[in-house]
Amino acid sequence: MTKIKNTKKGMAKKTLSMSLVVAMLATSNVPVWAAEFSDDFDAAVATEAPVTEFSDNTIETPAIEEETTEDMNLLGGVGSEERLDSTLTESFKNRIPWLIVNLFTAIMASSVVSVFEGTIAKVVALATISPIITGMGGNAGTQTLTIVVRGLSLGELDKENARKVLLKEIGLGILNGVIIGALVSLGAWFFAGNPWFGVVAGLAMICNMVIATLAGYFVPVILDRLHVDPALASGVFVTTFTDMFGFFAFLGLATILMTHLI
Repeated sequence: MTKIKNTKKGMAKKTLSMSLVVAMLATSNVPVWAAEFSDDFDAAVATEAPVTEFSDNTIETPAIEEETTEDMNLLGGVGSEERLDSTLTESFKNRIPWLIVNLFTAIMASSVVSVFEGTIAKVVALATISPIITGMGGNAGTQTLTIVVRGLSLGELDKENARKVLLKEIGLGILNGVIIGALVSLGAWFFAGNPWFGVVAGLAMICNMVIATLAGYFVPVILDRLHVDPALASGVFVTTFTDMFGFFAFLGLATILMTHLI
């Protein structure tokens, strides 16, 4: 059950004003998507939210729990209806569609690698470093995605601040890319014993980190504009994009600088 901090220990009422709920959500550790109440909840209680469990330091509401659970499931690639006590059949039906979607996106990413089979055959060490490039890009994209989805769900991201947020995320992508890229570059140089190998890895990392932040920003925004829940499919698209571009950037640069790598 989702818990919200209670600011009044002696409270005895069984209902709570919506304004107080929102105020406490803003200062609590409740997951960000819990702040977006369901339409049924809003319609049923325009001014009050029923409290089902009550103690000196916490309150709990079923609507917040339900919304939180559904969005957590969607972000994790699990059906919104699945619960811990779901049957084997129910869990299978909820999970297998997402795994099939992920399978096809993985095939798309691997198709990029197949284009550079000749490059990998000449410099086998590329196969060792490429997962680092794509993996870090996926992590960076997920960070941006989380912040943007939160902003959309709470109404914090709008036309007035969209450009500012975008530029900030691009800046973060560049800064993070430079730092992580430098570390990867040194590691790749040490691993292959070739400074040019480090140059390729570092540049590819910077490029993929920037692309990852762009994907993490635009994917949920576009889905929201299309009236699709950003929590539903953003993660799949962002990961696919960063994987494909990460492989392309790294192996593409290696192909261009092949004479320095062998």
